[in-house]
Amino acid sequence: MYTKILGLFYYIICNKIFYSLKIYMEVVMVKAIILAAGLSSRMKPLTDNCPKPMLLLNGKPIMEYVINHLRKHGIVEIIITTHYFPHVIEDYFGDGSEFGVRIEYSHEKVLRNTAGSLKLAESLVGEEFLVCGGHFFLPSLNLGDLIRFHKKQGGIATIVFKNLNESNLLGFFGQGILDKDKRLIAFQEKPKYKLSHYVHTTYQIFKRDIFKFIPPKKFVSIPKFLIPRLLNQNLDVYGYCSDSELINLSNFELYARALKKIK
Repeated sequence: MYTKILGLFYYIICNKIFYSLKIYMEVVMVKAIILAAGLSSRMKPLTDNCPKPMLLLNGKPIMEYVINHLRKHGIVEIIITTHYFPHVIEDYFGDGSEFGVRIEYSHEKVLRNTAGSLKLAESLVGEEFLVCGGHFFLPSLNLGDLIRFHKKQGGIATIVFKNLNESNLLGFFGQGILDKDKRLIAFQEKPKYKLSHYVHTTYQIFKRDIFKFIPPKKFVSIPKFLIPRLLNQNLDVYGYCSDSELINLSNFELYARALKKIK
């Protein structure tokens, strides 16, 4: 009897370890692309000498919060896209070793916009990869849960949305409509009239199949070009809804709000 109980206990422990290891490997094998190549023109003069992802929150660049969050969830292989004042980013983060990650840089001599940035970094990623903006941060987003959701749904893309109840801020964001199965059925970038309360957070997971739909050496964006194109091709794009706080430094109003939230 004792042997059977011991055997059962051993079986449970081993399966828990195996399951935990399986979950960890699902996350750690995913690379992340942080989009940081934009001109940051809406935040001048604060960005006269640095890109927007390097603006400070409580003494640290917002992109440092993004990187620390990725590392906390086991994502340690990171690609940062650069164009505007690239040395400011590279001098601060280096190869990533001081931050517990490994960083590669994808420099754009000619600005390509967000989808064009992905196309330029195509050779650096695997079958699936996470993308996020360098000046957006979701502090309590569970990246492991997001990756498992994406794998379970099996779509070409999973877009992270937040249910934003502040109607005065909706115009700053792309907006999407999801069906009962969390499939994205409509999307518009910063619509003139409200489409929904679900706003695009810049966090998303893609399969590398998306590269077939991005023309090379073109100035094209994720929200205005890539997501609509995937939907027009009737491909399965899913929405993952997060209740995390959304920190966004896209303009002065949102930066002022962020400074009050990150202390």
